[in-house]
Amino acid sequence: MITMIKQSVFRMVFSGLLLITFAFSFVSFKATGAITEDRNVVIEWSPDGSQVATGSTNGEVVVWDANTGLPTYTLQGHTERIEGLAWNVDGVRLLSASFEAVNVWNVPLETSNLIDDPVMAYIVAVGWHPTTNNIYTLELEGTIRGWDSQTFNLVRT
Repeated sequence: MITMIKQSVFRMVFSGLLLITFAFSFVSFKATGAITEDRNVVIEWSPDGSQVATGSTNGEVVVWDANTGLPTYTLQGHTERIEGLAWNVDGVRLLSASFEAVNVWNVPLETSNLIDDPVMAYIVAVGWHPTTNNIYTLELEGTIRGWDSQTFNLVRT
């Protein structure tokens, strides 16, 4: 069983123009299965609601089966706290962001591509554009950058 006690997500919402909303609190995610002492600080449901991704203070991303509450994938590719998660519309690719980088995960394959451009600094949120499928990042000081989701090249600042 999955229980979400509190929710806090830096969330990007797209509607014509780029809009950004913030919610400030903390996330506590509990599920049957192995619970570590590292805290889950970000949570994101897959588009079809069958999976839940959590990001923790140790940089680990865990994808949980929403029906059983058991972990199905453990994605390791960050060395710092996860600041943001976002599923693409088909629920196969997942963005994970920490201050140092953004990973673009192919969840079923447990593989990732790293967006680690020197222009990025202190990423606090990530999101997918709904029609172009480009990736957007929000930096702590407010800069928003767009990235091509196939080449991972910067397309917009």
